[in-house]
Amino acid sequence: MEELWATLNDNADKMEKFSHQGRADPGKSVKETVEERLLLAREANRNNVLFGLGGGFAAQGMADTNEAPSPIGMMHSVNLLRKIVIEDYDGGAAPDFSQVPPLLSRIRELFRVFYNFKVTSIRTPDLILCDFDHVFDVSVIMHEVGLTLQLDPPRLQALMDQIGDEFEKVVLDTEPDVGPYREATAEYMDMYGIKPSGQVYWRLFRMFEKANEDDAVYATGWFYIDILVAFMLGTAETAEQKRLQKKALEKLVFWSCDKKIRGAFGDCLADSMRPIYWDNDLLTRFCQAGGLGAILGDGGMNVSSGIAGTAIRTLPDAVWDMESDNSLPTTSKLLLDLGEMSKHRTADDIFLYGCHNIYKRYGIAPFIRAGESDEWHEPEFFCYVAQRLQDEGLPSRTEEEWKKLLGDFRKMPVTVRGRYRWSGLDSAGRWQFIDYYGCDNRDCSEKAELLRHCQRPTGDEAINKEMDRRLYEWGKNMVICDACRSKPYCGVNCQQAAASSHAARCALIQRRQNQAINPPPADPMGWFQE
Repeated sequence: MEELWATLNDNADKMEKFSHQGRADPGKSVKETVEERLLLAREANRNNVLFGLGGGFAAQGMADTNEAPSPIGMMHSVNLLRKIVIEDYDGGAAPDFSQVPPLLSRIRELFRVFYNFKVTSIRTPDLILCDFDHVFDVSVIMHEVGLTLQLDPPRLQALMDQIGDEFEKVVLDTEPDVGPYREATAEYMDMYGIKPSGQVYWRLFRMFEKANEDDAVYATGWFYIDILVAFMLGTAETAEQKRLQKKALEKLVFWSCDKKIRGAFGDCLADSMRPIYWDNDLLTRFCQAGGLGAILGDGGMNVSSGIAGTAIRTLPDAVWDMESDNSLPTTSKLLLDLGEMSKHRTADDIFLYGCHNIYKRYGIAPFIRAGESDEWHEPEFFCYVAQRLQDEGLPSRTEEEWKKLLGDFRKMPVTVRGRYRWSGLDSAGRWQFIDYYGCDNRDCSEKAELLRHCQRPTGDEAINKEMDRRLYEWGKNMVICDACRSKPYCGVNCQQAAASSHAARCALIQRRQNQAINPPPADPMGWFQE
């Protein structure tokens, strides 16, 4: 076990070290700087292999060691891309950049073939053309090509002079291929709500698991983000350069803040955005264009938490002051996602710093709006914050006071947290979640009557209003088991009636709580935390 922790600590130190390397330096060649930037990717992949994680970049392709790569296969396509952009240009030959857009499209098509197979296990004729050993073999070459174009502006300009319109169409105008499985899962989740019941829940759970095997965006993410950042770097002098710079900035802000796309890109997004963190002017422009929430989110990710955290602390006041009615909800939402990463100290620090700066400028409104989300679990903390701040007369909050607020919230039993969420829901929301909240006595007569009304609402407005009031009071006034502090009941009678069925569960919860008081060995990277 000690050897494992030593390995984890060593890997964490390397990742932190590599995340700061690869800045453009006149004293280094483009090739040297690219190799430094690739160190983080190579170390992340090494960890994937070391710990036997078979997904992501470690996913195995269809390579056949007995056969040469197909001339229309994946490895031929990506190696030809590298040859044109790097080797031919460096060798003084006239690169045929016209092949780049179709090669990028071909790589995208073959990754779609591969991930369709990964999700469905259905083989198609083109699957044999996915002739790579591991996804990383393709992704790292694309990353190298993207970084080379980013770090060598004359090379990128030569490419744009030859195939500007076609390259823009492939890179800037084509949306990431998140895949039909992620799309369908998101639609079903919206349809059934955050806590579907019974068979629907398990179907969605299986859909979600399968959809997460579709890493087509992740596999190509480095390259596309590298190119967007390339367009954003430097000073745009011509009208065309300014247009591309603006378009790339808007695209990257959207990709960074859209939850579905951001999740599909994973750590690639934070890795490739490092040049933005290193350039304070560019970071400010990115935040003022609506990307502040994304930067806050990156502050809690292992790949970039160090540099993102430092960058966030140096943001000028103008960034925080320029949040709009459109960007503020997104920032609050991404900030809330960061707050969900409990037990990660870096994430907590950035989360509290963000809360402090938003509240200082915009008051309680953003927290109330975030607490009014139609999702059950995510806004509990913001519901709690909104009520605490309202109850205490909107006091001026320091970062230390925010830290205490978060600490108080995390000490609460889950059911108490849920009570704040319950209070934040509107009437329709409370009826929607009635079966997931409240009395744990399966024979509770009040819950049964409320459920009957929920299933067959009357047309009498006065009766409906009275039932709404009863529902609210029923959920608000729960008592909690004193032993485990986890299960709620609407009164002593229900608690006594459920005592025998609750006993075993109560003992199990208490054992887990005792383990939390006497925890296992330290987990510096948070890899083994639930």
